[in-house]
Amino acid sequence: MGDSSGSKKLLGKIMLQQKLVTQDELDGMLDEQGKRGGRLASTATREGLVSVTDALRALSEQHGVPAIDLSRQVVPLNNLLLIPVELAREHMVFPVRVHGEQLVLAMVTPQNQTSIEEVQFVTAKTIFAHVALDEALRNAVEVAYALHERGETYYVGERVTDEELAALGISRPVLPELPPPVESVVPEPFGSPPASLPPLPPPMDDLFEVVHGRTPSEAPALDQAFSERPQPIHSPPPPAGYQDKKVLVVDDDADIRQLLVLTLQHAGVPVIEAATGTAALEMIRDHSPDMIVLDAVLPEVHGFDICRRLRGSQRYGTIPIVVVSAIHRGWRVAEDLREAYGVEFFFDKPIDLQRLTRTVQLLLEGKDGHHDTTALSAAAEVELGSGMAAFEAGDLELAISHMRAGVGIDPLAFELQYHLGLLHGRREDLFSAIESLEIAIGLQPRHFSALKNLAVVYQRAGFRHKALEAWQRAMTYAPDDDTRSTIKDHMVTLL
Repeated sequence: MGDSSGSKKLLGKIMLQQKLVTQDELDGMLDEQGKRGGRLASTATREGLVSVTDALRALSEQHGVPAIDLSRQVVPLNNLLLIPVELAREHMVFPVRVHGEQLVLAMVTPQNQTSIEEVQFVTAKTIFAHVALDEALRNAVEVAYALHERGETYYVGERVTDEELAALGISRPVLPELPPPVESVVPEPFGSPPASLPPLPPPMDDLFEVVHGRTPSEAPALDQAFSERPQPIHSPPPPAGYQDKKVLVVDDDADIRQLLVLTLQHAGVPVIEAATGTAALEMIRDHSPDMIVLDAVLPEVHGFDICRRLRGSQRYGTIPIVVVSAIHRGWRVAEDLREAYGVEFFFDKPIDLQRLTRTVQLLLEGKDGHHDTTALSAAAEVELGSGMAAFEAGDLELAISHMRAGVGIDPLAFELQYHLGLLHGRREDLFSAIESLEIAIGLQPRHFSALKNLAVVYQRAGFRHKALEAWQRAMTYAPDDDTRSTIKDHMVTLL
C-alpha cells in the first residue's frame, strides 16, 4: 500500500530540503505513486529522479534509523530459518545479518514496534531495525525464500560484483522466475552512488582517530592504532548457577516478563517476579533480592520512583538495579539515571537479552556489571590479527572479511565491532560503518573515539540531525575542555 499522506509530505519535504528533486518533480512522483502504488522513495528511484543512495539517505533521516541497500548485500539463506515466509511477507521484513543474539532486520516501516516485537518473539533475538526501499525489500523477500526453497546457500544483491563474490568464494545463484507483483513493480537497476562526498571542515575530519584525547594531527594511522589495542583478557566462564541468589524481575507486560524470567532461569539465575510497582515494593520488603531488573513504567508506583525510594533507603540502597524501558530511551536517560539515582545499567526495549543476562551474572558474582568487551576468544583473536595483517598489506576487503568473521565468533567484542566500523568507513560503505559503530557504542556507551567517529560517519552520510546528536554525546565524554570546545564550535557549523 502507499504511504499515508503525512509520511508522503515528510519524505517529500526531506527530498526538497536535500535538493534531490524540484517541486515539479515531486508533484510528478506523487501522481505516479497514486497510479502505480508503492512508496515515494521507490517511485523516485524507479523514475530515475533520485539515486538509490540518495533515496536511502532520505529514508534514514525520515525514520531516524540506518538505511540498508539490499542490492549490495550477500545474505546467508540460513537466516531465513529464523522468520517464516508468511511472517516476512505480513510485516515486510528481511533478516539481513545475524550477530550472535543480534539480528539486523531490513524493514519498510522500522518504527513499527508491533512488527519488531513479533519478530523478536519468534527469533529470540535483539532486533536492529534498518529501513530499506519497499520494492527492493519485497523483491528480496520473494527471491530469497524461493532460493532457499531451491536449496541455494546465499542471496546475492544485484549490485554485488563478481570480484566481490570471488573474494568470498561464493557463486552467484540463478534467480528464480517470480510472478509479477500485485501492488508494486520491481525497480529498474539501481543507480550508482555519488562519486564523492563533501569534505568535513577541519579539525574534526579524521574518521580514523582512535586514541583518546588526541587531535587529528596527533592521531596515528589506522594500522598504527591497531598495534596499540589493549591486550585481550580471557575471562573464565560464569558459574553454572546462583542457587543462593534471587533476582526480582518487574514488568507489567506478561509476555516480556515471562521472556526475561525464562532467559535468566535458563542461565541458572533464580528469579522472583512482580507485575506492578506496589507488588515490587512488597517483594523487595519480603524477599530482599540480590538485584532487580525493573521496567521504568509500571502501574501504581512508577519504576523511577522505586529507584528513588531504594537509593534513599539504608537497608536496600545497595541493591543493584537494571532499568529497562520502551518509552524512556537513549543515552540521556541512562546518564540521568546514573546521576540522579545511581543506576548504572539501562537497556532500551527491545532488550539485548545476551548483554542483559551477562550483566546480571556479573552483578551476582560481585563484579561491577560492566562487560570486559576487550576480551576475545582465541578464534576471534586469530581473526582480529589476520584482519590487522590484511589491512597493513593494503587488502581492505580481506581485512573486512576477517573482522566480520571475528564478529561472528564474538559479537560482544567492542574492539572487533569498532574496527569493523572504521574499515567500512575507509571503504566509504557508510551505512555498514554506522551499523558497526552503533553496536560498538552499545557495548561501550562512553567511548569517546567511537562516538566521535560515528558522528563523522553520520555527517558524511548526510544525516545532519543524527550527526549533531552523536557530536553532543561525544562532547559529554570528551577527554578535556579543549576537545569539548572544538566539538562545540564544529556543531555550530551544522546548525
